[in-house]
Amino acid sequence: MTTAEIQDWKPKNIKPYYEDESTFLILGDCLEYLPKLEPNINLVCIDPPYHKIMEKDWKGEKFEWDNQWKSFVEYREWFNNISKLMKNLLADNGSLYCFADAKICAYIQIELDKYFLLQNSIIWHKPNNMAIKGWSEFRSFAPVTERLLFYSNYETEFNKKDKTGLETIKLDVNNFKSLRKYFKEFQKNINLTKKEMIKKIGQRVDHCFRFNSTQWDMPTKETYLELCKLPLKYDFVRKEYENLRKEYEDLRRPFNQVENYTDIWVHPITSQKEKRHGYHPTQKPKKIIDRIINCSSRKNDIILDCFLGSGTTARSAKDLGCKCIGIEKDEKSLEISANRMLQEVLF
Repeated sequence: MTTAEIQDWKPKNIKPYYEDESTFLILGDCLEYLPKLEPNINLVCIDPPYHKIMEKDWKGEKFEWDNQWKSFVEYREWFNNISKLMKNLLADNGSLYCFADAKICAYIQIELDKYFLLQNSIIWHKPNNMAIKGWSEFRSFAPVTERLLFYSNYETEFNKKDKTGLETIKLDVNNFKSLRKYFKEFQKNINLTKKEMIKKIGQRVDHCFRFNSTQWDMPTKETYLELCKLPLKYDFVRKEYENLRKEYEDLRRPFNQVENYTDIWVHPITSQKEKRHGYHPTQKPKKIIDRIINCSSRKNDIILDCFLGSGTTARSAKDLGCKCIGIEKDEKSLEISANRMLQEVLF
């Protein structure tokens, strides 16, 4: 990677607290810095304050960052403003993951639903959660789960602009307009109706010629080669199938699921061994962040975490060949993040 390529993705006119070839950490309030970022974010992964859920930890240590709003209404307005800013930054085929406490998850979802399309409300089951040991102290069922909201960046019923419904295609970005146009020209130059092509080749050619349908799809390589055997009426340069397939994959929202395919993730809470670089009360296990990045990004993608905490997202991005812009207003936490970037081997 050249020096120009390393510098090109980084925010302009913002002084970093720490930076290296894959990391750009900012000390400050995300409401101040999100408007200064470029709209080229591929993946957002955030763990925002839960509002009076983490006022103090099991040691009795208090945390002002979870008790900074006068009311829950004010908290929701604050989160709505952040959601709107993230919408402006996320790529059309980007994804967003947001951790949320079970008691406020529904309200967080209402705000995110205004700008993004919900794919899953994932349940993170924590088999070693301390609440299991103290279940008798509760007057309700012991909380051993957390929510993880997973969104794609498509139009929703709140911000829909296209009445055809094409904007809500789950694996689409910009309606695959370039590919639809190519196959439209293809059909025009072989001068056959779709019905005539189906008669010659079979029903399998149908979907790639559904130009105005949400059911449009790429043909298989075998079907495409059959289409290429049809005589052309005009001059028309046919593209190689691999080039078409690459364009198709580049336009799709990444989803590289390799672990279990369910919306229940079972994983222990962060161990003390993993926290050895510095303490943060809500630190998420690196393996969960690794899973998110592996599933919903590609190499060299830009990942945003505007509630960076102790830097798990930044470190995961670094280890997995991605770039990370992290924003954190607590300098002590950001110092922990910067130190994690300097370690060669991390739990």
